Amino acid sequence: AGMLMTAFSAYLPLLVEKGVSFRGLTSSNIVPVQEFILFLGLYMIAVGLGGLRPCLMSFGADQFDDGDPSERATKGSFFNWYLFNMSCASLISGTAIVWVQDRYGWALGLTVPAVVLAVGLSCLVAASRTYRFQRTRGSPLTRVCQVVVAAVRKSCVELPADSSLLYNMPEDDLAMKGAQRIEHTSDLRFFDKAAIVVASDKEASAPARSSPWRLCAVTQVEELKILVRMLPLWATVVFFYAVSVQVSSTFVEQGRAMDAIVGSVRVPPASMSTFDIIT
Repeated sequence: AGMLMTAFSAYLPLLVEKGVSFRGLTSSNIVPVQEFILFLGLYMIAVGLGGLRPCLMSFGADQFDDGDPSERATKGSFFNWYLFNMSCASLISGTAIVWVQDRYGWALGLTVPAVVLAVGLSCLVAASRTYRFQRTRGSPLTRVCQVVVAAVRKSCVELPADSSLLYNMPEDDLAMKGAQRIEHTSDLRFFDKAAIVVASDKEASAPARSSPWRLCAVTQVEELKILVRMLPLWATVVFFYAVSVQVSSTFVEQGRAMDAIVGSVRVPPASMSTFDIIT
């Protein structure tokens, strides 16, 4: 919908010039309406990408069974091909699509990616019956908070020397919830307190003992540990993307001020991002 709105904002002046009536819009007062439609479409694209980008790679990884050695090896190839295709798509959008926009105008230049997006979405939906859908286990943020709350409640309890005394779910319960057991690790031991079985847990009834806000399985605790270990990597990626995003913004402004003629070819300023992709 966002791509269609941006394309429509480019077609709107052309339609008005040809005499198409849009509630009194003329060439003199069409600019505010055109800008509103354009920016609304851009915001819709941003919201859509924010929901799609984090899920696309993980959804593709869910199609492979980690328990099968052959599929586990193919899963690594999937990530390689995914990033390769993303780079190829960025290269095409920075060259071919930019050339269409520069030569034939924004109307056709925005229509082409909208059509390509519609074709890709149709292919995605058409194959929906063949996908593997992992069983949901609730909100991951809730699971993280459960471990933190349970660990804080037992902050004064001493950790057992034997990690096998920590609570862990039986294999059958893990399989029913679509989860896999994660082995205990010795770092970040404060969070292990969420898996300590105290006297109140042993004496409590089954519903109270199964409450994840008081007692968490080792697998759930290890999930939080994995997330904490990833935080330094995530923090460095923030700085990386803060710099790399300049390629599609500041570099374009620099390209407009440069001599873009290379031999007999004029390089559009928006194609400056292709040098980053190639290198």
